[in-house]
Amino acid sequence: AQRFTGLNYTVSDHSNSVPAFTLGEARFTYEPKWMRDTAPISLYGGINNIWDTSYQVIAWRPMPGRNFYGGIKLGLDFDK
Repeated sequence: AQRFTGLNYTVSDHSNSVPAFTLGEARFTYEPKWMRDTAPISLYGGINNIWDTSYQVIAWRPMPGRNFYGGIKLGLDFDK
């Protein structure tokens, strides 16, 4: 996904602002078919800020650069 955020004004008279920025993100999920009937397990992960853009949402507070995340999701059914 690609997102664009326009100019953000930091004061009510619009005399100061932080510049516009574009961020890219990629996500994935994998769920093995052989696990669906027992305990459903899925693996997920992604990359935030793919292009390593320097940006600010609040003036003088830089946001993180490129970062990664991942995990395992386990579905438990206690009714069986």
